[in-house]
Amino acid sequence: MATYDNDGQQGGDGAAAENVAPSGVFGYGAYGANPYARQIDLGTVAPVLGGGLNSNLDGPEYLDYDVRGRDWGARMFYNCGTTYLLGIFGGGIYGVIEGFRKAPSRRPKIILNSVLNASALRGSRAGNALGVLAMIYSCWEGIAETVELEKYVGDFDVANPIAAATATGLMYKATQGPKTMVLAGAVGGAAAGCAAAGAKMFAKGGSTRGWLFF
Repeated sequence: MATYDNDGQQGGDGAAAENVAPSGVFGYGAYGANPYARQIDLGTVAPVLGGGLNSNLDGPEYLDYDVRGRDWGARMFYNCGTTYLLGIFGGGIYGVIEGFRKAPSRRPKIILNSVLNASALRGSRAGNALGVLAMIYSCWEGIAETVELEKYVGDFDVANPIAAATATGLMYKATQGPKTMVLAGAVGGAAAGCAAAGAKMFAKGGSTRGWLFF
């Protein structure tokens, strides 16, 4: 059997190099250096090894990562679906209790009809209301992040949620008059501030990012 030195030259009994199958990884096997290793282009094997399109880079490549997590569009769809389902279930449970209490008769069929009517009415109203609020809030939060509101209020990391909740209350009650608008905005901002303060106490590192919606 033929052997090869470190430069890939044939030695031993003088057998042709073509008759020896390469072995090992990156040209090294049981019989020393592989004579075919110099013909391997690492760029075609794996660009991560330093060849191919990445060979001219001065440093490592990094994946783009948004510290804010999902973009506002993804958050809006997720928030709307989540809050709508919560409203459907919560309003439905309230409707079941209300329908049972307000049934005009104690007959089972009448009670069942009253429960179904009340649960459908309350569940749909609550789901629609919460879904609309989530959509408006997500849009305002996206606007606040786009203009980078936190830069203008110092190191106040709950500025975006509070501003978005306040604007949501103002817009949601815009047709009810100025007093109702202001009251709804104040309630929204106060609720967001209280929720942010509570979440900050339990959040890792004291961050409140992503505390209100996912």
